[in-house]
Amino acid sequence: MNFRVLIPLFITLFISNVVSSQIKFKLKLKNDSMPSEYFKQRGLKFISLTNKTNKIKIEDVKEITIYHKKKIKHFTIVKSENNNYGLGSKIYSDNKIEAYHANFSLDPKATEPITEYRPRREVFAKKRNENKFYSIGALDGYGWKNIEKRLLTFFKDCPELFDEMLRRKIYAEETLKILQLHSELCGQ
Repeated sequence: MNFRVLIPLFITLFISNVVSSQIKFKLKLKNDSMPSEYFKQRGLKFISLTNKTNKIKIEDVKEITIYHKKKIKHFTIVKSENNNYGLGSKIYSDNKIEAYHANFSLDPKATEPITEYRPRREVFAKKRNENKFYSIGALDGYGWKNIEKRLLTFFKDCPELFDEMLRRKIYAEETLKILQLHSELCGQ
């Protein structure tokens, strides 16, 4: 067997595997522009794969599309009330509010989009005229302690919501029902 042929073949296969498994990002910026090149993530920045001096901070990014191992994942950048950034999957939208399940690890390999509402999962919502997202749900019981206070704060523009929740027996952990009821009562 000729090792001079096998070694270059092995190196070529190794390099092509590393390049194909590299995580690449396409960005949509807050001003709705979309740079044409691909980016890689370094902490809270995205660096162009073709022009290393082109760096974009996460706070300037609205949406990202992740390309990794023949998978394409789409997320919205979620900035919480605590100024943490996460990858959000939209689960609800009306003319006043958008709501997302969010993962704050910012690890694109470990994050899968959640495109439908899952009860008892963390939900972050924002009003269309605001920039920050607010936690209005809780993850498997964690955070239920202050849920009523968070709901009162977020939905302060719709005081009749809470009386109607009591009347219809909608509980604080039923986030999607609360969002739909808000739209019904105060969505216009």
